[in-house]
Amino acid sequence: MTDITVKKGASVPDTVLTLTRPNDPDTPLPLAGATVVLKARHRQLGIFLEKTLTIQSYATAQVLVDWSTDETAALTAGTYDMEFWVTYPDGDTLILPASGSYRLEIAESIG
Repeated sequence: MTDITVKKGASVPDTVLTLTRPNDPDTPLPLAGATVVLKARHRQLGIFLEKTLTIQSYATAQVLVDWSTDETAALTAGTYDMEFWVTYPDGDTLILPASGSYRLEIAESIG
């Protein structure tokens, strides 16, 4: 997986991520019936954000992180610690990464 950078007020680029098994980064994570939520907390201000992602391919475990202009304009610029919460129909939840966090960077626009 990767870190994500988004500019305030922009709706692109959309990011397609492949979710993989925590102990086997070459094997896609089973997503049948699951929901995937991006959760992030601003490192300095503690602001929390949550976004439900679109699953583009269950077979290859690809999820789409797509932001609207209104969404990014409302975000506070800065660095966020980010996780992906995968919840299955039976209620089991897997949090990625298994340790630490990914980084979400919200960059200021100059306009």
